[in-house]
Amino acid sequence: MSTTVSEHFNQCWLLRAITAPCSYWLEQYYYDYKRKELFSVLHLPDYNPMLMILDKFSLRYPVDIEADVAVRLELIAYKRMKIIEIERMSIAEKIGVQMQFLSILSDKLHQLEYMQTVINQNETHGFVLDTLLKQYHSSKSLVPYWEHVKLQLAADYINKLKLSRGIDLTNAR
Repeated sequence: MSTTVSEHFNQCWLLRAITAPCSYWLEQYYYDYKRKELFSVLHLPDYNPMLMILDKFSLRYPVDIEADVAVRLELIAYKRMKIIEIERMSIAEKIGVQMQFLSILSDKLHQLEYMQTVINQNETHGFVLDTLLKQYHSSKSLVPYWEHVKLQLAADYINKLKLSRGIDLTNAR
């Protein structure tokens, strides 16, 4: 099943959101049921409690929309505002995804090194395999497969949201 450009972009955005470090609170990622939009909130630590609400293209919302979303975010605890925060993967989950990918490799040239590096995955954005696979010329052919696995991970996350929360991101703006 092929994806549209919009669905592909949503998957990439979600991948960035779910692989952000759990300890990274300068930016939080959300889905708004009412507006059917993915968005993020950027906290500006120097101007506390200043925040910017950005659409999925990292563009700031117009003032009226930003004000509406900000008020609704304040009321999110009451579960009436139909905004949900995108859950982030733990380090263990990131390691698990990467180890599963490494376990299917037929080329064992650098596999032991890859596994050791993956086991030492720290609290950073994304996956350590993103950089590691590009490090060796012999592994460059694996990059498209790894990119596919990551997009499938985002697609699985979308399916999980569809099932658990009734969200359809195929038409998300």
